[in-house]
Amino acid sequence: MSVTDDRIKDILLMAFAIQLSIVGTASPDGSLQPLFFIGILLSVFVILREATRHVAESATR
Repeated sequence: MSVTDDRIKDILLMAFAIQLSIVGTASPDGSLQPLFFIGILLSVFVILREATRHVAESATR
């Protein structure tokens, strides 16, 4: 896969993580659902993956 395909997948994954976080906050009693934490962890994973890709690209230049 190309770098562009990986970035597109990361953008879609981040959008999905944001949706999970929003759905996780929508409980009637105001408590956070497990989907909220899964969404946060997923977004942290995507950010770290993009950061390591950026560092690897910078090192090869």
